[in-house]
Amino acid sequence: MLRHQFSKDSNLLKHSSIILLGSVIVNALNYIYHLAMGRLLGPADYGILGALFSILYLVTFSFGIIRTIIVRFTSDFKSQEKLGKVKSLMIQSLKKLIMVGLVFLIGFSLVSFFIADFLKIDTSLVVIIGFYLFFILLSVVPTGILNGMQRFMSINMVNFLSTFIKLVLGVAAIWLGTGLFGVLVALSVSQLLAFLIPFLFLIPILKSAQENLKSSQIIGYR
Repeated sequence: MLRHQFSKDSNLLKHSSIILLGSVIVNALNYIYHLAMGRLLGPADYGILGALFSILYLVTFSFGIIRTIIVRFTSDFKSQEKLGKVKSLMIQSLKKLIMVGLVFLIGFSLVSFFIADFLKIDTSLVVIIGFYLFFILLSVVPTGILNGMQRFMSINMVNFLSTFIKLVLGVAAIWLGTGLFGVLVALSVSQLLAFLIPFLFLIPILKSAQENLKSSQIIGYR
């Protein structure tokens, strides 16, 4: 019993250390990103970027609920060794979130003029943020599954790569003379890659045979 408890504590310490290390590295990269953007964009454009990020934080706050549900079901299916149900969860969740995301994107685009008018910026900048939010919403599925599968090193790799790509593309966009518009496009592209990269670590699940999973079971989660 003591050996079992020691093993559990060791795993907890190991996983916590991996998550902590990954968070420190990603936060450092994000700090460098904002430092670079503030330096290269100038006060006016960086102020607009900050205002747009405020919108992002308000909207994406609710995405954590979806991630929690996916993590919970993935963890349950993993303990039962039912990778086929994890695959079904992934496919069903993606289908629903793509539909919800497209409706949101259309609605967000329709009100983008009013947001742009309020912030005194170009409407195209707000529309690009809509695409960025769309890709963030979709990313909840593969990253949530990685969390549920306890693939913490893979999560760190995904977070590192997506943040590094965001930094490199953002700096390149400014260097090419595209300004804030280019930075926001680079932001959306990096988030698209952040959605796609996790699937490289989910190949065993993608190769597994799909098992039956009722949608009502997921929707009725409490």
